[in-house]
Amino acid sequence: MSLMIAMTVFADDWVLVGDASTLQAGDKLVIACNTQGATAGAYDASVSGLSIVQSVFSSAKDFISSLGSGTLVFVLGGQKGAWTLAAPDGQLLASTGSRKLQVGGSGTNTWSISISNGNAVIDNTNPVCGSIQYNASASPRFYCHTAKQTPVQLYRQTASGPKVRLSYQGFPYKRTGCEYPSYSAGSNVKLAVCPLKNAAGEVVIAWKYNDQTYEPGGLFTMPEEDVELVPVWGEPQEGIETVRTSDIKIQKVLLDGQLIIIRDGVAYTIMGAKVK
Repeated sequence: MSLMIAMTVFADDWVLVGDASTLQAGDKLVIACNTQGATAGAYDASVSGLSIVQSVFSSAKDFISSLGSGTLVFVLGGQKGAWTLAAPDGQLLASTGSRKLQVGGSGTNTWSISISNGNAVIDNTNPVCGSIQYNASASPRFYCHTAKQTPVQLYRQTASGPKVRLSYQGFPYKRTGCEYPSYSAGSNVKLAVCPLKNAAGEVVIAWKYNDQTYEPGGLFTMPEEDVELVPVWGEPQEGIETVRTSDIKIQKVLLDGQLIIIRDGVAYTIMGAKVK
């Protein structure tokens, strides 16, 4: 059995931030709307927001393969709950109210950041300003809004250094490119979904690494070492319940006749004990 890997390039310098707890002062970030192929550029006074720059994203949207010229690279400052985002000229990203986002000026320039399912919620600490979102109207732009608009994402520039490899035990790569995929530590990788069954008719319901289980198709943050993921086999999930709330995905599967609950990629028994 083999897993088809269509990636023909290394994980790029600009990697999707999948966990807000990994953010730290000094990180270099870009604001993006990957569903629109857009990154945030210079302030445009005519639309009271940041202009659109076309960038190229990987098929899984987990990294930017070509950052568009004119994209603003922000340096994260401050602290959790009161972050600042400094443009290359040192001016801070700020808002004076809903539908307004600017670089510099007298607006509120501190932000709280949370991330759910890869989307970033960047809330201004002044509630009347709302959060940074993408406006897909006739005048597309990045701006603040108190109502729900198109979500945005944060991509972080990874430190240069040696690459690490990801492999799946028992599944050699079937590659469409010449190089085996490798990643920088801290990169978020979308895990493979295996449709194949073993001799017992079981399928891969999770991947295991260091006594932690991860959901197929979910994001995995690469450590500073090569990783081999071990398949967790179980019964096909037909008729098994999958529940998704706004922030959490909960899935119930049968493993060796035992009901297992997978919550955000981590497996637990029905009594709440973590599966190892």
